[in-house]
Amino acid sequence: MANSMYTWVQIENLNSGSKEELLTLLAPESGSYQLDATQFSERYFEGNEPSESYDKYSFRIDEYGAKWWYINDCYDNGDAIEFNIESAWSVPQSLLEKLRNWLVAKNENVIVRGTYEDESYNPTGAFIYAKDYDDIEDTDLDAESIDWDKMWEDDEYRDGLDQKRFDLADSLFESYQETLKENKDG
Repeated sequence: MANSMYTWVQIENLNSGSKEELLTLLAPESGSYQLDATQFSERYFEGNEPSESYDKYSFRIDEYGAKWWYINDCYDNGDAIEFNIESAWSVPQSLLEKLRNWLVAKNENVIVRGTYEDESYNPTGAFIYAKDYDDIEDTDLDAESIDWDKMWEDDEYRDGLDQKRFDLADSLFESYQETLKENKDG
């Protein structure tokens, strides 16, 4: 069985037009709760994804960064669009970059940011993508440093592990804001 990577994404600073386009792009088919890579490709690439299984996996790894992935729980929270991605082995960085590029072409203030966690907690981390900017970093957690008994029995312990991802996400966002300020101040 392949390891699953869970990626939580938040897309901010969307205007109403780009928000509607994104929601349409990411909407699952009627009667489904998730959007898979094939459905996304048919919309994004207008049906040009290869049909052969081997080519499809190679295409997806090259184009998205993972051989399979699903978008779940996409919703508009008012200020941002949020969703999660379950993918094979790794964060689908190429997919996040494609979404960033597609959205920045419509609105250069768009920010794509979030966190990720492998099912084995190796790796966990955070990312941010914006116009002319990207950063993705792992936390210092690894499978050997986790007390697995506490992990499943102690909610506070689990919350502490999750907090490492959230703190890193905040740090990456602060670095992005500092970069914007430096570029503006010139």
